[in-house]
Amino acid sequence: MTDKIRFSLTLPRALAGVSGSVLMLSAFAAQAAPTFPTLFPPGQMAMTPYEQDIDSLGVDDGATEECTEGCEEYPYEEEYPYEEEYPYQEEPEPTTSPEERSFAPSTGRTSVVVNRIEQIVGTCTSYTEGERIDCLSLEYSRIAQSLPTSGDYDDMRSAISIAAAELRAIATANADPAATPVRRTVDTPKGPRTSARPITAVAPARVGAANAQAEAVLDRLTTKLLRSASSSASKRVHYERAVEAINSTKVLLRSA
Repeated sequence: MTDKIRFSLTLPRALAGVSGSVLMLSAFAAQAAPTFPTLFPPGQMAMTPYEQDIDSLGVDDGATEECTEGCEEYPYEEEYPYEEEYPYQEEPEPTTSPEERSFAPSTGRTSVVVNRIEQIVGTCTSYTEGERIDCLSLEYSRIAQSLPTSGDYDDMRSAISIAAAELRAIATANADPAATPVRRTVDTPKGPRTSARPITAVAPARVGAANAQAEAVLDRLTTKLLRSASSSASKRVHYERAVEAINSTKVLLRSA
């Protein structure tokens, strides 16, 4: 009986404690809950057109553009027509002269070179004895410039060009201070031709020694050509013909 009375007295107190705890938790949850913005009723919402910020496209002028129906996603693509500004162009095919396209010596071309060398004697005979070394220099330089810069004729072109420069140096080193360089017009198979530059005359007292030096230059030239063609059967006969023609021009240096 005593236990029943005791239980009836403690039960309401326990329930009251639980109720109090529940109320305290509810109040705490209400304070901790996030607040959400007030939603406007559909009738009160402001209808504003969509605006696309031009700054997002790299234009920093503060302007905006209204995007209406038919507005493209990238409205500024047309301002940068990359394909039209930089159109693809095919590179032109490299062009080469007939001489540069030919790598092997030919009888016809060698004959032209030999004829030009042989004509040097007739051309330079029109000059005075003191002017013949520089005349040789000019004529050999013209022949070198006419030869191909590639193929089997390249060694011939290089050797003749070097010899022309050495002949020019001999004429300049032994120049006559009293003689003015002159241009002369000579007859050729193709008609009269005037020298491309003034010809320097060697001083009379130095003509003999200068001619000996010039002949030594031509000897080195022929030796170089024969040595260059010694290991090439395709070049040998053509270089030998050129050497024979070069030797014939030495007569200009021995008549003084």
